[in-house]
Amino acid sequence: MKLLEHKNIPAFYASYESANYVQDNGKVYEVAAIVMEYMPNGDLNNYITATGGLSEEVARTLFRTLIESKYLP
Repeated sequence: MKLLEHKNIPAFYASYESANYVQDNGKVYEVAAIVMEYMPNGDLNNYITATGGLSEEVARTLFRTLIESKYLP
């Protein structure tokens, strides 16, 4: 996964099988963690929720982007 580089796929940096997550109240949980590139505009689900759906033109563009990332050159 670390060798995969594509403009439509967020970069993968690291994974941890055991990490500590501390809540604001001080309670500590043992969790698994994945460290990936920050995506400032959120994910596709956030976009669809915020816009209430996709027009055919936007859906076509997003589908093309997904296909391009699936079949890497």
